[in-house]
Formats: sequence, C-alpha cells, structure tokens
Amino acid sequence: MVNSDGSISFELTGTLGLSAGQRDRRSRPRQTGLGARPGANRTREQYRAVGEAEMREERRVASAEMSQDAGTRRCVVSGVGDSGEAIMSKARGPVISPMIVVGDGRAAIEFYEAALGARVRWVLGDGQVACLDVDGAPLLLSEENPANDTLTPATAGAMTTRIELFVDDPDAVIARAVAAGAVGGHMESRPRPWGEHRQGGFVDPWGQPWLVGDRGPIESTPEP
Repeated sequence: MVNSDGSISFELTGTLGLSAGQRDRRSRPRQTGLGARPGANRTREQYRAVGEAEMREERRVASAEMSQDAGTRRCVVSGVGDSGEAIMSKARGPVISPMIVVGDGRAAIEFYEAALGARVRWVLGDGQVACLDVDGAPLLLSEENPANDTLTPATAGAMTTRIELFVDDPDAVIARAVAAGAVGGHMESRPRPWGEHRQGGFVDPWGQPWLVGDRGPIESTPEP
C-alpha cells in the first residue's frame, strides 16, 4: 500500500520466505500412521498460524537487536528479498560536506584521485564544479572565481578553512598524499579527553590544509 506521505507499507504473512517446494508440501494431503512426519496432522490454518508467529518473533528479535546496537538509530523497511525476508535500511539523516576552492578543477580531480583514492560522482562543465566520493564521503570542488570572491587559500594569502579527515591509518593516507604531490606530512600523537589522538596533515597543491587523524574524535561518546 502506498501511504499519503509516499512510504510503502505491507503485511508480512506466514508464506513469505517459502520456496515453491515448501509451498507445494503444505498443499499435499496430510499423512497418517507410522510414516507420518512430525506435525503432519496440522491443518493449513494451523501451519499458517505457526508461520506467522515465527515471523513475528523474528521481527521482534531483529528490532531488539537493532535498537540495542544502534541506540536511537532509525530503520525502515525498504523491501522484501527473494526469500521473503524484510530488507532493513538505515533512515538517512543530514550529510555535511565541504566544498573546497581549487585553481584547476580537472587537475584537482586527478590529484584527489591519486592522493585519497577519490572517485568522480559528477562534473559540471570542464571541472568548474565537481562532486567526488572518498570511500562513501562526498567531497565537493569549485574552481576559483575572483568575480564571486571564490578564492583558493593560495590566492587569498590566508587559510580560509581546514579540512579534517578521520581514518583508520592516518600515516598511510598522508604518505599517499605526499607521494601524489602534497606538501608536508608531519605526524604526532597527543593526549586528548577521549584518549591518545594521532594526527598529522598535508597541504594540497592549491594551498588547502588537510588534517588527517585517527577516528577517536568522532567515535567518542557525545555529552548528555
């Protein structure tokens, strides 16, 4: 059923998830005597009731596990798989992405592909604006345009913003960026409220500073 808000709702029945062979076996005449299978004397209605009860229990357990694992994470039913199982997906929240100014859009795309393993999602014009994907995280690029006061840090002569990247192996990411043409590559570990934090950085060819560290700051428990 399509609801007024555009969402889809449906009722799961006890026959979802059954193969054709299983459905065929349900329709066969019941067996009696010594060769009867366990539960063979159940009626079709009893089989259906058992199937619905089992599916309700499976959904309850799955819901409890998701609540325990994700706290306040919201999930929605996005469809039904080939075997009849409900497909759960995480409800999408807001996404915050930087748009950094570069001197040459095409050259910037090539640099970030080499330095960060980025992939192109889309490009406008000849690289005037582009959206890259860095392991699932969006990174937007905009070419410098003095008429709109859109300047690279190198042209402005000042740090306009700082990009922080949190990864499993910051040393490897910085080494890769330097090999691709970035400047810098310092690295240090410092005590922080959430524990030891390892962080370094590099400056890309357009003067944009990047701080690269471990995941500690974004995996710490938020204050109540």
